[in-house]
This record gives sequence, structure tokens and C-alpha cells, in this order.
Amino acid sequence: MKYALLAPALILCGLFVVWPLGELVRMSFSNGLQNYALMFSDADFGRSIINSLIYSVLSIPLVVIPLMVAVNTVSLSKRMQDVVRFVVYVPSVCCGLVIAAIWKWIFHIKGPINWLLGTDIEFLGNAVTAIPAVVIATTMGTFGLVALVFIGALLNIDPALYDAAKIDGASPLQIRWRIMVPAVMPWVWVFILLAAIAAPQVIEYVMALAPQHGSTMGSDIYKTAWTDGRHGYAAAKAIALFAWMIVLVWGKTKLSKEAAA
Repeated sequence: MKYALLAPALILCGLFVVWPLGELVRMSFSNGLQNYALMFSDADFGRSIINSLIYSVLSIPLVVIPLMVAVNTVSLSKRMQDVVRFVVYVPSVCCGLVIAAIWKWIFHIKGPINWLLGTDIEFLGNAVTAIPAVVIATTMGTFGLVALVFIGALLNIDPALYDAAKIDGASPLQIRWRIMVPAVMPWVWVFILLAAIAAPQVIEYVMALAPQHGSTMGSDIYKTAWTDGRHGYAAAKAIALFAWMIVLVWGKTKLSKEAAA
């Protein structure tokens, strides 16, 4: 009976995960090992790997922003908490291209940021500023969801802990850093891992904001497959990206076990 209950999930997993992955591996070897050997001399793919590392490094610290919003939100009244939840989550329901279009206007040479700074910087026109700009746009696209998860985790803390801390003379700042932040650290690590995994896969924000200077592994694979029409080579690049994801997950699992020990 248990196998009958598992059958629908196993069939779907086979159709939409195992079979496509097998086809990807098969396509990557369409020219033998030539597709994999070509990656080592591909300057564009090498640059996309470096850019992906930069994206990951820049994305991870930004997890602190929704955490700080959540920590300061739970001390508000119930009505104000609902207002904050609504305001921060609204951008998350928008299409990524819509969010990218807004940020493209913000970072435009005649946009609000240059107007406030009194400068004429082409934020999306060079690699030095294009990558941080895309990271900011991408982070703001998921900001609301991350903040809501943190708020929910903080609201599950037993109020007795706050009362005990106040009786012991803890200040509001100490309560935030000694009770609230440690309580949500498991979620912080989850979102750090997700940020590191998602960074190399960003496509739509790169294509909409900085396709020339902010390529990631994901956008480079997309270009190789659908612009250049080199599907076998794109499959080999996708396998390389998949291997990177496995390494990240393995590293996070090992760190979690060492921390628990």
C-alpha cells in the first residue's frame, strides 16, 4: 500500500527530474569530452564563474537587512505588524522583469540615485557597479518573503523569555541580540545557503539590467543554448553549475554537523 501511495510522486519525479537530468547528461556528451574541455578555454564562461562568485559574496551579507526589519517589526503593535508585512511583501508578488524595470530606472544615468548624488554614473554600464546593482535588485525582489519568514520565527518565541530577560535587567538591544537573533539563526543560515545557490542562477535580472557586464553562469548557459544554439555545450555548462550546487549543499551540511557537535 505504501508503494502505491508513493507511486504518483515517484512518477512525477521521474518525469520532471530524473529523465530531464539524464537527457542533460546525454546532451553534454554529444561531442564526447570536447564540450567539457572547451569550458577551460572559454573566457566568457570563466568571467561568468567569477561574476557568480562575486554575486554570492555580495548577496550573503544582504540577508541581514530583512533580519533587522523583522527584529524591529515584532515590537510593534499587531496592526502595525500587518502594515509592515503588507508593505514588504507586495514587491515579492511582482514579476521579476517588472522589478528589474523599476531598478533600471532607479540606476539610470538620469535616475533618482544620480539625481540625489548629483552625479552621472552609469551604474549598469560597467562591471564595477553593474554587478552590485543587479545584486541589490535581486535581493529586493525576495526581500519580502525572507522578512516574513523571520517575522514568523520571531513571533513563535515564548514571551516568557522576554519577561525573564527584562526582570534580569536586559536592555531592548540586549534582548534583540541575545534572544531574537539567536532564535532565528537557523533560518539565517538557510537563507545564506539559498542566496549562495541562487546567485549563479540569476538570469532575468541580468538580461534586463546588465547583460554585457553582469553575466552569471545561468545567463551564460541561457545565451549559449538559445542565442548561440550550442545546446550540447550549454548542457555541459549546466552540469558544471549542477556540480557547484552539490558542493555548496555538501559544505553547508558539513558545517551544520560540525556546529551541532
